[in-house]
Amino acid sequence: IQAVVVNYHSMGRCDACIRSLLQARDRLDFPLQITVVDNAPESPEGRELEERYRDARVEFHLASTNLGFGGAVNAASARSDADAILILNPD
Repeated sequence: IQAVVVNYHSMGRCDACIRSLLQARDRLDFPLQITVVDNAPESPEGRELEERYRDARVEFHLASTNLGFGGAVNAASARSDADAILILNPD
């Protein structure tokens, strides 16, 4: 399963969402890929979250423009080889 989290100026909530997914991943009996798409290129939030979770096997896509929620989900899922996608909006 790939969990796609779309962030747009919601760093605190996105951070909590990532932490919850990481805790759940440790207890699951199947692989969980975590992908965060940051939709706010003008904000440092995405880079800060990417740095914070560098060692946690969380994939980040820092969009060069706001793709919108659906566009961000499509961009992340197009790169996935997962059998299912869990779409999360942290705000």
